[in-house]
Amino acid sequence: MRRPTFTFLRAPSRQGLFSIIFANSPGFALTVSPGNQLSATSWDVGPFMSDRMWLTPMLSILAGVRWDHYRVDGQAGASPLATTTEFASPKASLIFEPTTHQSYYFSYARSFTPPGNNITSLSSSLGLSQAPSAANLQPEADTTFEVGAKWGLFEDRLGVTAALFRVERNNASYTDQVSGIQTTTDDKVQVQGVELGLTGKLTANWDVQASYSYMDSKIIASSISPFTPVSAAGNRVPYVSQHGLAIWTTYDIAPLLPNVPGHMLVGGGLNYRSDYYLNNLNSMVIPAATTIDGMLSYDPNDRHHLALKVTNLTNKLTYSSAFGNGYATPVAGRSVTLTAAIRF
Repeated sequence: MRRPTFTFLRAPSRQGLFSIIFANSPGFALTVSPGNQLSATSWDVGPFMSDRMWLTPMLSILAGVRWDHYRVDGQAGASPLATTTEFASPKASLIFEPTTHQSYYFSYARSFTPPGNNITSLSSSLGLSQAPSAANLQPEADTTFEVGAKWGLFEDRLGVTAALFRVERNNASYTDQVSGIQTTTDDKVQVQGVELGLTGKLTANWDVQASYSYMDSKIIASSISPFTPVSAAGNRVPYVSQHGLAIWTTYDIAPLLPNVPGHMLVGGGLNYRSDYYLNNLNSMVIPAATTIDGMLSYDPNDRHHLALKVTNLTNKLTYSSAFGNGYATPVAGRSVTLTAAIRF
């Protein structure tokens, strides 16, 4: 059996980065206390139905509902544990399409995350046994409202999207800073904002993909508990950045060069993410980061392809994921990839 790999990070700065990595080491093994072992099995039955009904040639309703019966059976030492959650997830959209090049919609959806949904990382054996009766172990419930529009410009060569949204969540879950265990609370949180998108061709040789999002997040209600010793009401929601921007564009320069057949693309882009917090008390933060990528590719014909790609061009130290107990996974530094391909 392949042994696991762990990376432990101690400092956010490049100069102070300290890591210990174990990977397939023949002398490394995990020791698990028998009293802390937990085995569990989950199964879910989720029938659903969905349909779209046209009220007029331009106006339609898309609606559906899913009902879930979710059960987890576990064993903590000699104690059998089980919990069952049943819930319905409805959704509905009102869609207005005055022409083939534009559409407008309003949508509503409600979804649930049951306790024990990740059986490899259950909050605790007590969490399973108390789930049916403890209020802070009831399912997370999300309610989403969204209004938006889509437009096709320049004979649909360029697509533009815009949306306003609000997501409300009850019984939000967080990660305990001390134990690293994810658990639910009876906190109520709200995230609302706007999303803008642009994709397609600005000209015959110029392609672009761009998206921007703004998310205003807030913890509306927060309970006092050993997990949260002071109220977190008014703080930002963990893992939610206020701003996000992604741009990628390519230009075919082959038509500008004499005697160069096929397509020669020069491209580049950036990804920006503003800072975000790791816990509901907002005491740990991942800083904002911008990464830049670039590429050059050449396809002399339909069969041959050659590409040079550079990711994280500025060798920026940033993180692909982070955790509520203060651990983070850095992205790869500057990487150069050369690819050659022949299509058959």
